[in-house]
Amino acid sequence: MTSFSFLIRIENSTASTFKVAGHYVHHLEIDQYRLGYIIYTERNALSTSDGLNARVIAGNVNENGYREGKGTDARFYGVAGFTQISTTCVVIADYANDCLRLVNRISGATSVLAGQCQSEGYQDGARGQLHRPYSVVRNRIDNNQLLVADVFNKAVRIVNIRSGVLGTFVLSDLLRGIEYLTQDDAGNIYASATYDLMRISYKTKHVSLLASSADYKARFCPSGLLSIAADTLLVTDYCQNELKTINTNSGIGTTVNISSSVTLYRASSILLTEDYLFVGGYPNITQFDCE
Repeated sequence: MTSFSFLIRIENSTASTFKVAGHYVHHLEIDQYRLGYIIYTERNALSTSDGLNARVIAGNVNENGYREGKGTDARFYGVAGFTQISTTCVVIADYANDCLRLVNRISGATSVLAGQCQSEGYQDGARGQLHRPYSVVRNRIDNNQLLVADVFNKAVRIVNIRSGVLGTFVLSDLLRGIEYLTQDDAGNIYASATYDLMRISYKTKHVSLLASSADYKARFCPSGLLSIAADTLLVTDYCQNELKTINTNSGIGTTVNISSSVTLYRASSILLTEDYLFVGGYPNITQFDCE
C-alpha cells in the first residue's frame, strides 16, 4: 500500500466506535486466536473484542500486582505493549513488574519469558534485567528475536524468543523516555521518546532525531507508530489528538484529515488492516472504514 492511496482512503472514510474500553488502549492487533476479534491492552489486562463482545484474556483491569495464574487469576502491573508470537502465545511487557510475560491462549496460563519480575535493573544474559519495558515487537530481520523498549535504561533490548536470553541492541541518552517501537522493511527502528521521534539504523545502530515538538511549534507526543510505506510512518499524536504521517527521510510531518464525526482523544495505538484502520485511545477504539 502506498502512503498516497492510504491517505485518500482514510480521508474519505467513515468512522465509528468499535469498542468502548473504558481505559487507555495502549496497543492493539488482529487476534490470531479468535477470528474476527481484536486483541488489546487496557491498564492491567489483556483483552479481546469483536466490537460487540469483549472478554479479558489474562489479568484484571482494575487490580494490579504480580501473580502467575490462569486467565483472570493472573496479575500484571501496568501492561502496554504485547506481540503475538504464534496463534496461541502472546508476549506481554509487564511494565511495573519489569519483565516480559507469556500468555498461553489455550490454557490461559502465564509464565515469565525474560527479565526478573519485581526486580528492576540493567543486565544482559539468561538472568537479564529490564527497567520498565513498555513495548515489544517481533524483529523483522531476525524472526527469533523480540525488540523491547526499555524505558529507564534508555535502550532497545533484544530477547531470544526460545530462550528468553536478554541482550542490548542499542543504548543511548537520546532514547530517554522511549516507549513505542516499529520497524520498516529494511529493519530500521523508529521509537517515540517523550516529545521526540527517533530513527535507529539497523545496520549501524546510529540513533538520530527524526521529528520533535520544535518542528511543530507545539507539543508533539508520538505514540502509536506504523510503517505504511518505504518512506512513510503513520503516527498517533497523543498530545494533539491527531494522526500524522512522517516522511522518514526528511522528518516532515503532515496531519491526516479524518472524519469530522469523530474526535480522537489521547490516541495511543494504531492497527491497519486491508479494509479498516483502528485507533486506540481513551476510552474508545475508533474504527475507520477504508473500503
